[in-house]
Amino acid sequence: MTACLARAFLWLGLLGGAATGFSFTASAQSVPVVEHFTLRNQLEVYVIPNHRIPAISHMMWYRIGAADDPQGKSGLAHYHEHMMFKATKKLKTGEYSDIIARHGGQQNAFTGYDATSYYVDIAKEKLPLVMDLEADRMRGLRPSDEDASKEKDVIIEERRMRTDNNPAALLSEQVNAALYRHHPYHLPVIGWRHEMETLTKNDALDFHEKYYHPNNAILIVSGDITAAELKPLAEKYYGNLKPAKIPTRRWNQEPPQLGARRITLHHENVKQPIFARSYATDSMGYGKKENALPLFVLSQVLAGGRSSRLYQSLAVEQKIATAVDANYNPFAMGPAEACRKRRARSAGSLSPGRIFRILHTGLKKLMPSPQRKCSPLHTMRST
Repeated sequence: MTACLARAFLWLGLLGGAATGFSFTASAQSVPVVEHFTLRNQLEVYVIPNHRIPAISHMMWYRIGAADDPQGKSGLAHYHEHMMFKATKKLKTGEYSDIIARHGGQQNAFTGYDATSYYVDIAKEKLPLVMDLEADRMRGLRPSDEDASKEKDVIIEERRMRTDNNPAALLSEQVNAALYRHHPYHLPVIGWRHEMETLTKNDALDFHEKYYHPNNAILIVSGDITAAELKPLAEKYYGNLKPAKIPTRRWNQEPPQLGARRITLHHENVKQPIFARSYATDSMGYGKKENALPLFVLSQVLAGGRSSRLYQSLAVEQKIATAVDANYNPFAMGPAEACRKRRARSAGSLSPGRIFRILHTGLKKLMPSPQRKCSPLHTMRST
């Protein structure tokens, strides 16, 4: 199962199966069959059969992410994700990962703004084992004080490695903080370090008790299995887990984007300037969802690879940049960051300001009125 396909069905689940306003058609050979059922405790289950090899991918998604971090506790959703691999009612710390590895599986997890996902890739006959372990940690998480302390050190070191020592990541973090003035997307997923340092085991357990229930989860299983085979297993391992009242998401709404902001970030490790331009705009979960797919197509046409228009213009024809790309997530539940041109590095002595003017001119030629409905954030970085 591709990541894009998984996110598409996750998005359907996040919206509670609401109509999307889109109609998709394709040949039977190009679109996999997707089966769906719901348990009595409101756990949503999607099955994507693929019988090429006797293996499955088990993904448990929760409708909770970094955008739901409490005020002053940024990074809590990610911290809690790490804690999910610690002691439970049945297992000691470290045993979960050891069991999966001993049975030939691979496992990991990731936290986003909208959701958190835990996945295992393993042989089909081991699926009951995976589901038993997943049910245990959904409602039986029991980390120790030592677990909490060690894992806090781990996430702080992760931030140091991936963000603090990475100029591109620092720039992206500053862009988000300025682009989203009121919406929780302005917080870094990993958290601000000074707030990460205050996180506690009780914070993680309170977070778990609020949100980690079957009626706040979506199970996606793909591979050598059908819904008819999976449903009895889902009922056996997850059906007896009790639903709970989940707090309503109350994200701050982003005010109208009326003016551009500019950030200039200097870093001693940067040898070539990088320019980025971002817009807060519509997505499938925010604003006019009918704009989401056209925006995704547009991002690919403009800067989706070496054959894209901006890459051909700036890197191939004018030779003023060594890399140009775009990033847009149509599946965001909040305002998506769109039309972002990243890693536009000057190949010679051009200043970031000159690159900005050239890129702006190129955008106007390729897209006559790109700024009509959203205001840009201009960011530059140089030594």
